[in-house]
Amino acid sequence: MAPTSNLVDDFRDAILEVWQRDGKTTWPIDLNSVSHLFIGDFDKEFLEDIQALQKKGLTSNEICRLFVIPQRIIRLIMPFVQGMGALRLSRDKRAEHVHYLLSLVDELKYGDPSNRDGRNIVLSPEESSIVIDESRLSPSDDQSSRLVHLLCGVLWAYTETLFFKTHGFVREFHGPYLRPGEDREYLVRDFVCLMPVELWEDCSKLRYSKARIVTAYDQLNLTVDIYNHVSIQKEKNYVNSLQSYYVECDGKLLGSWEIEQFYRELSEVMAIVNKRVESMSWKMRAEKYAEIFWYCKKNLKNRLGEDYTVPHRIRRKILNGQLESKHRQMGERELKVLLRLAF
Repeated sequence: MAPTSNLVDDFRDAILEVWQRDGKTTWPIDLNSVSHLFIGDFDKEFLEDIQALQKKGLTSNEICRLFVIPQRIIRLIMPFVQGMGALRLSRDKRAEHVHYLLSLVDELKYGDPSNRDGRNIVLSPEESSIVIDESRLSPSDDQSSRLVHLLCGVLWAYTETLFFKTHGFVREFHGPYLRPGEDREYLVRDFVCLMPVELWEDCSKLRYSKARIVTAYDQLNLTVDIYNHVSIQKEKNYVNSLQSYYVECDGKLLGSWEIEQFYRELSEVMAIVNKRVESMSWKMRAEKYAEIFWYCKKNLKNRLGEDYTVPHRIRRKILNGQLESKHRQMGERELKVLLRLAF
């Protein structure tokens, strides 16, 4: 495991790069304008859950696997830092907690926790050789490539519709995995929670709860940042560069007709949920955000044999709360200062 300073410094630099490039996502409501209503309470409970699991005798490896994917932990860290500020924890204490979470990421991933090399390597060489199994990969043509990438796009939009800005809680894009003597780059797109019926009962209509799309590309020069944003060479495109692929849902390989049927189902559910969200008041959207945060640590509560849902006092706090004004976009220097002061 890397020293505390290295893990935290690398994470801080990686987050700065993402914030500078991508700014803020505010659909369906700016998370920064409502998180003060629940994030401090979430942090307090989250820390108590971790401590209870440790007292129960769980190892860090067992705890990290309760998060399912590294990206869920990564996406929790900045809201977690904000919540620790609300709890008035010292900067040293915040840095200590951030390091612990990054150490869990380090255990869950084979590669660098902050993707400093532009690769998100989750699988070990042995694991990746099983996932990237040539016998499972089908050759791609223009029609199949368009279909596969249509599914990728719909799955991205679907998770964003259900989980708002925090859709990283339920998906992991990892790679590029490379094989000796090959120019191909293998990218794995995992969607691990497509049927969160506790949040949206409408998604019970789906037939699959998990999806994995494995794709082999020809010299796209793929890079993956700390938030799983995938970048490719400027003059290239995914459709023309795809060489082979497979789509697996709940352990079943899908053919072209099943892929088409699946993305239509996803689109139907997404339209229903989107309509619901658009009709919500800001307080209902804030409450849904709280539900999403508590849902993301459901596995921890299940392991402890406790109720994972949002406490009623938090719902009352949101009902009686007020929006915070939006913050202007900060420059690089201000962001650096903010991150240094935060942890």
